Amino acid sequence: MTLFFRRTGYTALACLVLAQSAAAEISAREVWDEWKAYFADFGYDVTATEADTGNGVRASNVELLFEAEDPVTQTRISFAEIVLSDNGDGTVSIDLPDTFPMSIRGEDADGPFDLDLTISHSDVRMLASGTPENQIYDYAASSMSVVLDDITVEGDALGSDAVSGQMVATGMRALSTMTNGDPRLVEQNVSADQISYEFQFTDPSSNDSGAVSGEVSGVTMQGSGNLPGNIDPSDPAAMIQAGMSGGGRFQYASGQGRVSATSADGPFEMTTQSSGGTLAVSLGRDGVVYDLGQIGTVVSVVVPDFPIPLGGQMAESGFRLQMPISKSEEQQDFGLGLKLRGLQLDDIIWNMFDPGAVLPRDAADLDIDLAGKATLDQDLFDPALAEAVRPEDMAPGELNALSIRSLLLSIAGATVTGTGDFTFDNTDTATF
Repeated sequence: MTLFFRRTGYTALACLVLAQSAAAEISAREVWDEWKAYFADFGYDVTATEADTGNGVRASNVELLFEAEDPVTQTRISFAEIVLSDNGDGTVSIDLPDTFPMSIRGEDADGPFDLDLTISHSDVRMLASGTPENQIYDYAASSMSVVLDDITVEGDALGSDAVSGQMVATGMRALSTMTNGDPRLVEQNVSADQISYEFQFTDPSSNDSGAVSGEVSGVTMQGSGNLPGNIDPSDPAAMIQAGMSGGGRFQYASGQGRVSATSADGPFEMTTQSSGGTLAVSLGRDGVVYDLGQIGTVVSVVVPDFPIPLGGQMAESGFRLQMPISKSEEQQDFGLGLKLRGLQLDDIIWNMFDPGAVLPRDAADLDIDLAGKATLDQDLFDPALAEAVRPEDMAPGELNALSIRSLLLSIAGATVTGTGDFTFDNTDTATF
């Protein structure tokens, strides 16, 4: 009897394992069909010439096209060929071109513009696994770059001598999960050893020029989002009301940047360094939250008519914004925070307004934390709000309450602290 239960137990366990293995399989066709549905949910028209390879799908002349009316914009991404191959173990290998173009055509208040980019990656490995309902994508590349090829403004092409730019990431790794449903759930984890960028421009009419460059190391990004089906991507307010939401966190271990410019007034240059930082963003029906932080910041600036660099450093800095965005009869939370800790200026700056060194030159601190309640009578992402021209139309709601949860200012030997609460009677705009 013991032997019987042991054998039947082993058999049941084996059947369970085999059933799970069979369930955790996905085919090349299922991956390709999911890609097309995913981009369609974002408003892209997907066209391609598809062929069965015997163990997968070959899609040639692939084109993703997105068109919006307000503002008028057309985004096009093209792939010469995408090959998806079944590996025989329930996973799918995906081969993408080493390079593929992306173009953006649009029109704003200044007229039409064209923007052409080339996206490249090397030593790429991309593998799909999971099930059709819960797909997992594992991507790795030794490098990935986005290069600005051409810009045309009002019919005038600006050559590489006038405008150029690129961004390069090395040691790229990404793990993404897409769960089907309504809404569709997307989760991503991305890392890179280093991300560098550079952009430069020259005004042909005046020879004024500028450049921006920098790099960040030890980069990690985590993000997730919910995407409802059957929505209009050109109407973000409706998308949010339909349940679209998302958020992410970007973090880096160290960074440095440089901004320079030349003009008739003379040269300008600013360099920055930091020992790390974070950026967290979330968006949904409850509003927008933007949270930025940085540590170990060092800044040096050279301005026209003053050849000596001006600089300073800061132990910690931060900025936080919480803002409602959806129309509601109920009061909604908002908040604002600003933090500058351990701010120290070079003596040359102090000497400009305190040449006798009378004031203490200790590090300064500023910490402000505000919170409040507001009522919105219009969606902030509603295009009609941007078109409002009358002063009364520019206020999308009412301020109901404001609290100073904390206030700290410490500078030159003096310290100010405080708290406070205010309420507002919106029927009486004269008293307060």
